[in-house]
Amino acid sequence: MKLFRLPRFAQQFTSQLFDKKQCVCWFSSQQLFLLWDGKKRQLPLNTQAGFAAGQINDEQQAVNTLAQILEKEGLHGGGPLAQHSATVFIATGSSPLERSITRRVFQKAGFSKVSLVAYATAIRAFAQRQDIQAGVGCYFGDDLSEAVIFSPDEQATFNLEYSLGTVRVALQRLLREKQQLEISAESARKLYLSLGKKNPAAKHVIRGRNIQTQQVETRTLSNQDLGAIDSFFQTQLRQELQVVTAAALFETINPDHWIVVGDGFINDFVQQTYQAKTVFLRSAVEMIQGVQWL
Repeated sequence: MKLFRLPRFAQQFTSQLFDKKQCVCWFSSQQLFLLWDGKKRQLPLNTQAGFAAGQINDEQQAVNTLAQILEKEGLHGGGPLAQHSATVFIATGSSPLERSITRRVFQKAGFSKVSLVAYATAIRAFAQRQDIQAGVGCYFGDDLSEAVIFSPDEQATFNLEYSLGTVRVALQRLLREKQQLEISAESARKLYLSLGKKNPAAKHVIRGRNIQTQQVETRTLSNQDLGAIDSFFQTQLRQELQVVTAAALFETINPDHWIVVGDGFINDFVQQTYQAKTVFLRSAVEMIQGVQWL
């Protein structure tokens, strides 16, 4: 008996007709992470993209931005029976309205099914993969940050003011006040990253505009200058994390495991201040990849 096989063009047509793709998305005001079919993309976003402060601030602009990206990456369209699914990560404290807008944007951009997953859930899922049953997870992003204390039966979440964005602003202000130097957000970012290295340099070269002369200068920050900046941020962190360490659940489980996502300086701070074991992840992508979210 001879088996019937569809011609190649028919197979391609059928594949497109019933096309199914599963995508994982994490976004901030500055970039969009996409994971699908073993592929990974980190795409920059500009100020007109419709994304701001870890949320969507312009629904139609966000739809247009997302649709263009999906089309460029081959994730848009398909046949009339195509079903593309997306898992989108959002801040744990997102309001019902913010959740509704996020879901609607991704649906309008081409996803038939949209699942929203809170940052705290993502952190706990990663902790389970590491066999960490109780501990503290901290995510530090461009726009917002949050912490979660978790045990097998309970969890407590906290919004944090300390983010990579606020750090850049604080560093720019600090350099204006102490060095009379106006530096860019990118220079502030690089300076802060240098503080979080395992073996920080004894000095740091930086360029900026002298506030008094208005001339562009190259300065070398000494070990003493860097030490003062380090102490400033340690003080800020100690105050910021006090709401976490003073929580009843923190005292109950007395965690010795922390998961720190996105900030090497904070990872070092937690190790030194709380004598804790840490798992450090440079970005959210390291935390969410490899998990079957859909």
